[in-house]
Amino acid sequence: MNILVTGVHSNLGRHVAEVLGDRDEYALKFSDRGERPPWLAGKDWTEADLTQPDQVEQLLDGVDKVLHLEALALAAQPDMAPGEVVYRNTCGVYNLARAAQTTGVERLVLASSLDLFARLPAHWQVNEMWRPRPTPSLSDLCCWTAELSLRETVRAGSLLAVCLRFATVVDPANLGNQPYNPAWVSAADAMHGIERALLFDAARTKNATRPDWHVFHIAAPGPRSKMRVTHTTGDEERSISSVPPFSYAPQDDFRSRWSHTEPSPDRSVRWQDAVADGDPVAGRPIRNVVIFGSSGPMGSATSRELADVYTVRQADLRSVEEALASWSPGMGSRPQPVRLEAPHKFRRVDMGDTQQVVDACAGMDAIINCSVLRPELHAAFKVNTVGAFNIGLGAVAHGIRRVVQTGPFQQMDPGYGSYVWDYDIPVDAPCRPLDYLYHHTKYLGQEILRVFAEHHDLEVPVMLFWRLASLDEPHQIPPFAVTYEDSARSLRAALEAPSLPSPYEQFNISVDLPHRRFELGKAKALLGFEARDQLDRHWMD
Repeated sequence: MNILVTGVHSNLGRHVAEVLGDRDEYALKFSDRGERPPWLAGKDWTEADLTQPDQVEQLLDGVDKVLHLEALALAAQPDMAPGEVVYRNTCGVYNLARAAQTTGVERLVLASSLDLFARLPAHWQVNEMWRPRPTPSLSDLCCWTAELSLRETVRAGSLLAVCLRFATVVDPANLGNQPYNPAWVSAADAMHGIERALLFDAARTKNATRPDWHVFHIAAPGPRSKMRVTHTTGDEERSISSVPPFSYAPQDDFRSRWSHTEPSPDRSVRWQDAVADGDPVAGRPIRNVVIFGSSGPMGSATSRELADVYTVRQADLRSVEEALASWSPGMGSRPQPVRLEAPHKFRRVDMGDTQQVVDACAGMDAIINCSVLRPELHAAFKVNTVGAFNIGLGAVAHGIRRVVQTGPFQQMDPGYGSYVWDYDIPVDAPCRPLDYLYHHTKYLGQEILRVFAEHHDLEVPVMLFWRLASLDEPHQIPPFAVTYEDSARSLRAALEAPSLPSPYEQFNISVDLPHRRFELGKAKALLGFEARDQLDRHWMD
């Protein structure tokens, strides 16, 4: 069994090298950025950068299975800027999963963390069927976005993905006199979990018609472990065999370190309160608005829409003059870039630069993000994913509660689990970006903002578009379209809505059409938005 192990600059990577590195049944190849760690002396080692697709393809040559530890390793890098961590994590797992699909890798095992459930009380019977509750910490975001990215990528192709969420991995011999921690799992049990994932027979689960996505929790046994392994997982419940297909059987319950009295849980706390916002941001009247991506067509239309009522800070990597220089009559009736006069201001901002984005939020009461980059791998992750992360940081740093996010609707990409032939598709149906770069990177950015919104009680309306059309457009349009002018009006409606039912709400933005493919009423019901520009000529004679 030829196995690539990534992200070996980590506690778990060291244990893998020490326990599995010399086993005859495994041929392990180790890789990470930087220098070879001392625990890999004499072992097969290749320095590689997972954000570079050509290096990833070379790494996977002759590999059967991948053990991807980088989400845990990156979060522990003290010398790396937060935005760089998010970029390397998301771009790396995307490249690795896509290359694994094309090079014949049979499975990819992802190491994630049970810290995604740290907010939940220990007496709750949490298992793999529960939704994680990540915080905006780098460690949580690395694990959560890696899970989301891999889960979507394996919808296209034949790669089997197994996600292992680990408790805190410890070596009992090195614990000294530390008191028992219910979040521990022994290194030996963690290695046992990894071996089970490498051998896991997904064909013994019901409805196993194709390789897919599976999740298992790797925790200590016993009644005092925060995550009880006795709680049946979804895959074990759906087993078609008398022998469960995963069969994780940990041994070390740390019993010798237990206190004499078992902790008594506080059962008086309502579950809604237990998962309530961690650090809420207070709202305030909105007078000053920053528009990221202000030199693009939607940002330009929105700048014009808001200029008479709000003080606008336009923010873009390109100045208005640079954007105008690239504009041509062939662009039809797209809104031309506009530089607003004082008191409005323009600021040059790189969405991938955390400090620039955070500084651009200073003194603002609301944020509108129209920034986007579609075709280029590295820029797409830095603008669409890291940019959203930076906006979340800026909102929290400057006490901005209303953050209007824009993106593509992501429910019609063809692939396993898509809704391409469904009707009346609700806006809140789970997104299916699969591995399409533009949709994938925007999806990860949206989910990062969802985490910020839920933890800080922000108000994040996410406005989803398909086609931005003009009234005189000569081409047929899809049954989900709106003019640029109406897109700007929708963003203003999202800015001015008195409140939202929850911190994060998605809205389909389209003129009302008779096709009945998509749910379009939510924007009217919650934001009071209805498109003014009718596009009837595009669907009737």
